Amino acid sequence: MLKVGYGHRMLVAAGIAAVTMLTQPDAALAEWSPQRPIQLLIGFNEGGGADALARLVADNIEGSRGWTVVPINRGGAGGGVMATLLRNAAPDGHTIGMGVTTTFSNNPFFNEGMDYSPEDFDYLATIARSQMVLVAREDAPFDTLDELAETARERGSLTVAVMGPDMERVADMIADHYDIDLRVVPTRGGAEVLTQILGGHVDAGFNGGAHHQYIRSGDMKVVVNLNSEPLMVTPEVANLRDHGIDYATNIFFQFQAPAGLPDDVREALATAIDEAVNSDGVRQLAGERMEMQLGNLGPEALSAMIMDDARISARLAGTE
Repeated sequence: MLKVGYGHRMLVAAGIAAVTMLTQPDAALAEWSPQRPIQLLIGFNEGGGADALARLVADNIEGSRGWTVVPINRGGAGGGVMATLLRNAAPDGHTIGMGVTTTFSNNPFFNEGMDYSPEDFDYLATIARSQMVLVAREDAPFDTLDELAETARERGSLTVAVMGPDMERVADMIADHYDIDLRVVPTRGGAEVLTQILGGHVDAGFNGGAHHQYIRSGDMKVVVNLNSEPLMVTPEVANLRDHGIDYATNIFFQFQAPAGLPDDVREALATAIDEAVNSDGVRQLAGERMEMQLGNLGPEALSAMIMDDARISARLAGTE
């Protein structure tokens, strides 16, 4: 089972608690500007919280820098569709992507269809840490993970909506731990997960922040916390380790580009994204409305975290 080590916790704490000058780009070096519109490949479908964040960052860069940034949704395979397209783009700064850390540190090792590796990208910035949870409709006949397992035994199986292979793996961990049948329903993003749950098409599903509005409206409830720290909206909900499952997520929303960017291009992009991430609009959406843990780890710390997590994934997948 995956264990989140000391190094992971220190990197997360350092990035969220205080973004130091060592992890941030030097604005004095950021002299490059694009010669044509920048394509922003978004690893999620339209309509979800991650899509809204990506588009808000794009709007902020356009307003502050005068660059043209064109958002293009390329959801699917837990961000793998976006990552594959990005890997094949020219490393000239005119194509960047927005996704989550596990797309690069996890998917290549657990999804045979992923034709890329963590080394294929230059990592630029994070926006916020995801509040990953397993949620269900408020009228579901279970409130906790133990009760979900009991319901699965009574019914024979339950259906769970997932956003990619990383969450499918978590569903498998839960099923193995309780010796129950959880039938995975793949989706193209968090918005579709919530639609599946609210429509009664699945019994539960994984989400990373957009569920908050439905928790507050009373339409959904959190069954279990996938993070190691307490949740921001429902801090009383137990995490997987409380239930004896030794796993915790380490997922950030992030920006990246094809590997091999020239230094001035990488610095300019990282600086522009950092300014957008720290803008009032992004802070209001991510911090206040989506209630995420805000923070830009910066290129160096983000790269180190992804490579560290990738080594763990490779070991677990037996490909190290």
